[in-house]
Amino acid sequence: MIMVRHGNKPGPRPCSGRTWRRLQAIVFETFTHCWICGQWVDQELRTGPEQRTVDHAIPQALWPEGALILDNLRLAHMGCNSGRGKRLSPRAKATTSRTW
Repeated sequence: MIMVRHGNKPGPRPCSGRTWRRLQAIVFETFTHCWICGQWVDQELRTGPEQRTVDHAIPQALWPEGALILDNLRLAHMGCNSGRGKRLSPRAKATTSRTW
């Protein structure tokens, strides 16, 4: 497990600044598919629900200390990331349970 921090302040740092941008770059270079839906992520797209984002596998709301741990970061579409919220697992797709 890799935790990246700079400075002498104890505890995790918020997800902003130089460290966060460096971690984002590593995730963008390493992964090609959304970890939530499994579809390919267009790294050049800059707007819309299909754009690239970095998601926390264990959400920051549930594990603030994991905010800057590289093993906790995943590539995701903006729409998938937003739809997941602070749940640990992605929302199940709606299916009908009855045959009419």
